Amino acid sequence: MSDDLKTLEQWASVLLVQMNPANRRKVSAQVAQDLRRSQQQRIKAQMTPEGLQYTPRKPRKDLSNKKDRIKKAEDCHVRQAAHQCQFESESRWQ
Repeated sequence: MSDDLKTLEQWASVLLVQMNPANRRKVSAQVAQDLRRSQQQRIKAQMTPEGLQYTPRKPRKDLSNKKDRIKKAEDCHVRQAAHQCQFESESRWQ
């Protein structure tokens, strides 16, 4: 793998030396755009860089019941506090 990259680097460096700065900028922008596009397609297909499928995520827990229980507990707590305060204020004045 590293030999392939060294060969590619040598080949590209010869080409880049021959180009003027404006063409170098255009080529590097095009290479970057192609790389982003290929990465985007790979992620969309849910493939790792090695070509394997992503591992499936764990199933989500159903939290709808938990939200309802929390709301009911909060309401009960508020009602108890209001009810308790009402009795405390009555007992003070009597």
